[in-house]
Amino acid sequence: MTTPAPPIVNDGTRLRQNSRVACRVYDGLAEVITLDEPIRQHRLNAVGTRIWELSEMGVTVADVAARIAAEYAVDEDTARRDARDFCRDLVARGILVVAAEGAR
Repeated sequence: MTTPAPPIVNDGTRLRQNSRVACRVYDGLAEVITLDEPIRQHRLNAVGTRIWELSEMGVTVADVAARIAAEYAVDEDTARRDARDFCRDLVARGILVVAAEGAR
């Protein structure tokens, strides 16, 4: 049996929080638990927590990068590259999912 390819995550990909994840924010840092097997606990740093918050209603990777660049005084190219890589990682871990086309 083959494993399906992970979804492609690029600047225009709209992401949202996975509904099969539980999260609480303590002292500005998110503790995220993926509820699908295997159950895992993840602690996000301040920027990761901000990305988690931004993805609540669905957001593109480009939108995330622009917000991170503005809020954390980082240049847009670095923010775009880092946001894309981090969002890919969160999708691979099942924390974020690619939103259906037209979803908000």
